[in-house]
Amino acid sequence: MDTLIMFTSYYFATKAETLFKEKGLVMKLIPTPPQLHHACGLCILLKRVDLGTALGYMRDNGISHSGVYSYGGSAKDCVKLSADELPGESLRG
Repeated sequence: MDTLIMFTSYYFATKAETLFKEKGLVMKLIPTPPQLHHACGLCILLKRVDLGTALGYMRDNGISHSGVYSYGGSAKDCVKLSADELPGESLRG
């Protein structure tokens, strides 16, 4: 299953995309799926194994997200991950 990183604004989405490309992280900037219409219009799709690396890059560069979801390509396969499920996030104060 793939992972979506959602953003509060286009600014953070495009800033994360640029950073991930510079770091060589495999990902895609895509339109937000309709079932997640509450977020901005862009999100980043990446493999779950790369999530910890991506979140670390974002944290180190002041890029915030509005949520991370497991995503199987359809509304029924879209589940928001809790902070405890995010690498390094549960350690934040």
